[in-house]
Amino acid sequence: MRNFFKKWIVIYWLAVVFVTSVQAATNQPGVVLTFDDTSTGLWHNFFANRTDNVRATFFVTKWHELSRPTQIDQLRDLQNKGYEIGCHSYDHTGVGEFLFNPSRTQEYVNTQVIPAIQNMQADGFDPVSFSYPSGERDENYDAAIRPYLPYLRTTFYDAGKQLAQMDEIYHNSDKTYGVLEGESLDNRYGRTVAEIEQALIRAKNNNEIITLYGHYIFDDTSPDADSQYAIRASKLNQIIDIAKGLGLKFYTFKEAFDLTNGIITPPLAPTSLTATALSNSQVRLNWVDASSDETGFKIERCQGATCTGFAEVGTVSANGITFSDSNLVSNTSYRYRIRAYRGTNHSSYSSTVTTATLAAPSLLAAPTSLTATALSSSQVRLNWVDASSNETGFKIERCLNAACTNFTVIKTTGANIVQFTNTNLQANKNYRYRIRAYRGTVYSDYSNTVDITVSTPSTAIAAPANLTATVLAGNKVRLNWIDASNNETGFEVERCLKAGCTSFEFLGSLAANAVSFTDSDSTLESGESYRYRVRAYQTNGTYSAYSNIIALNM
Repeated sequence: MRNFFKKWIVIYWLAVVFVTSVQAATNQPGVVLTFDDTSTGLWHNFFANRTDNVRATFFVTKWHELSRPTQIDQLRDLQNKGYEIGCHSYDHTGVGEFLFNPSRTQEYVNTQVIPAIQNMQADGFDPVSFSYPSGERDENYDAAIRPYLPYLRTTFYDAGKQLAQMDEIYHNSDKTYGVLEGESLDNRYGRTVAEIEQALIRAKNNNEIITLYGHYIFDDTSPDADSQYAIRASKLNQIIDIAKGLGLKFYTFKEAFDLTNGIITPPLAPTSLTATALSNSQVRLNWVDASSDETGFKIERCQGATCTGFAEVGTVSANGITFSDSNLVSNTSYRYRIRAYRGTNHSSYSSTVTTATLAAPSLLAAPTSLTATALSSSQVRLNWVDASSNETGFKIERCLNAACTNFTVIKTTGANIVQFTNTNLQANKNYRYRIRAYRGTVYSDYSNTVDITVSTPSTAIAAPANLTATVLAGNKVRLNWIDASNNETGFEVERCLKAGCTSFEFLGSLAANAVSFTDSDSTLESGESYRYRVRAYQTNGTYSAYSNIIALNM
């Protein structure tokens, strides 16, 4: 009996150890469809109206450049319909650009991971999965990223193997995985439907999950249907139909990683959520804690009686059953929902509740005629009219970017103040301001909201001239140009694929006075058409106009 308990303790300890890394276990054979970059419209067109339980994960990069509200609404609709929205870095910078240097892992996290997560959370998304740009990864970067985004995907490619022979892209319940590897469905790799069918059959026969990825999904009539980083919609539908015919399950990326044979289970969702308006600026939430093993609770809110763009506004520690939300707008409807969490595992959401703050007392008049004036590239002066005679002072609030709503108090002034200068701002950023008067715990309504962009004074930079291109041996291209400026910090080189293309992508940057660049990208292919352009830049964010565009056939 003593030996039995020793063995049981060892088994329990091993189970705990395994939980510290992400274990993937297959309960039902299936397929993980993932798509990278920013093609939200194409993804939405293909997946949003499906009714066949197909699931996919979309790893999005350059979130800050997405069009609003169109692309955000497309992603939110996909998420609401059960698809996963993951992170693909801040601006598609790969680990390779950090030279895989283990001493730069935190730099990568600080510039490519944390800002991307913050941008997504500002729009009501809470990513847990990360796809390495260009598949560039190593274990040092895995360890640095995993505390923020625990579910990691990279790419695998072996030109000498059929998909069904690539053990790396399959996983099952017999192993623990720190990262999942996927193979591409893009045209550039030439995978036929027949080859992909054999790969799906292997997953079925071996009780495995296969991970696949792509980029663009074009209708057959599109002129880009056969471009390198695309798959035809008809071909993708064939693949999906084959998988369904084999009885394979479609997993989101997180779902595939979360299958742990019961070792990891999410906490139970909180119940009986209620919201009570306490004043014109405060709401109290109460709920029943239905779980016994949560780390805490995450509180989410959106503004408006029918809003859907929830964002996290606070957390409560384990066993908490109440939360007070302050600094709200008077006489305004808000919706709330909460969920329990333990580490990176989240419960489902509670019910959603709606309440409205009380009207502001009429005894305290709101300030009027708020204006904002840029004094420099880092300073803005606010002026307003003090319409009340009995305030304690004013609360000045600010948020970043046009149309933002997540205001925070940046300054509390005394009574009778009608001016404030906000310093230490970032050049070329848009700021929004609003103010209100207060007396004790009583607040006036808000003033009007003002927007302003602080700009960096700049000296014009002359554009590079006479750009030429020469094809070199080994599928390389050498660019030459005339440096027409004398005040640049350097040059940026851009390229796009196909004759007449306009979707240029950044290739690299060069120091001041450079007059040539060699494109030795391994993706350059004989028979393809490419277009190049160059521009000068300064460190303050100023750019010249582009050079002439040069086109060539490899």
